[in-house]
Amino acid sequence: MKHTPGPWRVCKRASCWAIQPITGAAPGNHNDVVYVATPYPGDPTAGSVTSQGRTKEECEANARLIAAAPELLEACEAVLAHLPDADKEGSWDCQSAQILRAAIAKARS
Repeated sequence: MKHTPGPWRVCKRASCWAIQPITGAAPGNHNDVVYVATPYPGDPTAGSVTSQGRTKEECEANARLIAAAPELLEACEAVLAHLPDADKEGSWDCQSAQILRAAIAKARS
């Protein structure tokens, strides 16, 4: 795995939205995977991606994962809609449906 391991969380700061790893990082410690700064006139960092000491390869893998998020969400929703036993307690489909529903809820909240 080249990207920063998940799970990740979204943190609102005064001037940006940050995505941070949940494991091993306290909220607000600026161990960002990526952040989008609120644009200020003449601010060259607005919309920039932080490296936080990560390698070029890890930063690229993080960017690709984030860029794929809309398609991954769409795929989760499509798979969930076609699980025949999604509500049958104890079935593989039910366990998978729970994972898919949680991921979809996280993306949509």
